[in-house]
Amino acid sequence: MPFKCCESMCRFLQDVFRRPLTAQERQVEFVVDSLVREYDVVLFTANPGDEYGQVVARVLPRRHYIFNVEGMRDRALIPLMRACLRQRAGYDTLPVLFLHGHVVASIGAIQASS
Repeated sequence: MPFKCCESMCRFLQDVFRRPLTAQERQVEFVVDSLVREYDVVLFTANPGDEYGQVVARVLPRRHYIFNVEGMRDRALIPLMRACLRQRAGYDTLPVLFLHGHVVASIGAIQASS
C-alpha cells in the first residue's frame, strides 16, 4: 500500500510543477476529454479504416467514436494530440482505445509488436 501512496504523491507533484498548457494543448485536452466522456468507446487511430477501427465499428455499432488523428485539419495539432494520447496511454503508438473512460493498454502493445 505505501507504494500507491508514493505513486499518487509523485503524480500530484508532477501536476503541480508542470508548465502551464498552451491554448492549443488545452484545445487538444478538451477534445480528448469530451470524446471520452461522451462515448463508451473511443478509438484514436491514424487510419479509420484499419482493422481496429473496423472491429470497433462492427462490435460496437452504438456509442463509439473513431477519431482519425492523422486526418485533423489543423496539422499543427497532430503532434499535440499524439503527446496527449502518449501521456494518457503510456505508449507512443496508435491506435489508442478508451473503454468507459479508461485506456485499454494492450491495443498499443499489439500494434507495436506486429
